Amino acid sequence: MPFFPRMVSCSRNWYRSSSLLFKCAGNVHRQTCVPAYLMDRTKPAEEILKSLTPEDSARLEVILAEYQLMADKGWDVPAALQPLHKLDLLCCTSHSARMRHYEFLFKKEKMNENKIAKKLAKGSSVKTLADIPWTISPNHYTVDFPLNDLSKPVIYLSPNAPRCFEPGEWDHTAVYVIGAVVDKSVRRPVTLAKARRAGVQCIRLPLERYFNWSPGSGKCLTLNCIHDVMATAKSTNGDWETALRSHVPKRLYMETNIYSRQVKKLLTRI
Repeated sequence: MPFFPRMVSCSRNWYRSSSLLFKCAGNVHRQTCVPAYLMDRTKPAEEILKSLTPEDSARLEVILAEYQLMADKGWDVPAALQPLHKLDLLCCTSHSARMRHYEFLFKKEKMNENKIAKKLAKGSSVKTLADIPWTISPNHYTVDFPLNDLSKPVIYLSPNAPRCFEPGEWDHTAVYVIGAVVDKSVRRPVTLAKARRAGVQCIRLPLERYFNWSPGSGKCLTLNCIHDVMATAKSTNGDWETALRSHVPKRLYMETNIYSRQVKKLLTRI
């Protein structure tokens, strides 16, 4: 079958290129001592690389060719060689030492990538309330934000409010108070009653305007979800459709087209 000769041919080409590379690398590293000026770390690596001797410049060219060949073959080498990396490779006195240094640089690069990925994963979602950039105060909101201050009107958020936000409505000077009830079984208008006793304006999110709620799903949203909705509405100057569709879980509501298809299917059966 033609498959086996191809394998032999590919392996022979790889062996020839690798043998040529190792042979060149061996010729370069016939000297066992490293010049003292290459070991000097008090000077910038860029400055030392500019003042290389002809022999060290030739060694550096072979090292760069070696690195490029290894990168093309998919070996474990860093994505790019910095000036300090090139200087450290010039200080390696054997091919095996360079291989170990390539592996060290590769693992170090992957460790940094993992740290960055963990930071991004941690910043992309809120794990605890302490991760949200809030100013925590033990005082009641009426103490920090007086109700008689017309420059900063206090607006209470409640799902039982008689009025909801209109498209494009957002007051950047207002103080929005989120009424949170821990017990989901409480169906009384607790937050609305508190707002009326305090004599402040009360408003709700326009959930019914953009969503058809799934059967059996309540309109209980988490505190983190409300915070994300309010933050998006603030940044978009009251684009409530974008704010709600970006953060309200899809399991709580039904898409409009799916709902209409179910209604049509039900009507055809009648």
